[in-house]
Amino acid sequence: MVIIKPAFLIYLITIVPLITIPLTYVIVEDQTRDNTLKYTIPYISNTINFPPESSIGAFGLTFTAIIGLAIISVRFCSIYDKFEQMNYSQIINFIAYLIGIVSFIGLIGLISFQIRSIDIVHIVFAYIFFIGSIIYTCFISLMEKKLQTTPMVRYIRSFLTILTIISALTCFIPSFWSQKLFTNISALGEICTTFFILLFLMTYYYEFRRAEIGISYRDYSRGEYDVFVESP
Repeated sequence: MVIIKPAFLIYLITIVPLITIPLTYVIVEDQTRDNTLKYTIPYISNTINFPPESSIGAFGLTFTAIIGLAIISVRFCSIYDKFEQMNYSQIINFIAYLIGIVSFIGLIGLISFQIRSIDIVHIVFAYIFFIGSIIYTCFISLMEKKLQTTPMVRYIRSFLTILTIISALTCFIPSFWSQKLFTNISALGEICTTFFILLFLMTYYYEFRRAEIGISYRDYSRGEYDVFVESP
């Protein structure tokens, strides 16, 4: 059996976005092609709109989305393992997992369709990512007490969920006005929302640091195989 420590996923989702997003911002500010971006805070969408920053952003954020899918999958399995039979918590866990998958597919979608090429598709995928991620964090936060997570971790995740909702509203509401001030507030809200979503996933280090993923292969004719093992 191959044993993998899922904590390395947390390291990756911490390092990759922290390199990708600031780097694309530096490049787009240095090579501003759109006069409307001058003296404003660019949206993340603006930083992946043209090469070369679009290539860097597309690679880094797609990799981040794949890591995010892996993290929520491991978390789904760890929660599923805590309950012996199907109950309300298992249903919430399953729904949250599906929403999380759709959310990160939305992230891949908004990266694939730049706003300069197909803006409506990009915007739809952006809403899928942000709204889906918010719903996912809400569902997981509601389950924390059932999972007997320590109070400190519960409070941190609940606090991050509230911050994510507030920053998302700060992003969505001012975006309906075109004035520079509202544009800056909206862009800053988008950055904060993305940061809080990723930070929420980083808190899974608390569970992942003492967990293992065990992968083994067996012929179906000879029996079943284990896919997840959590150490005590």
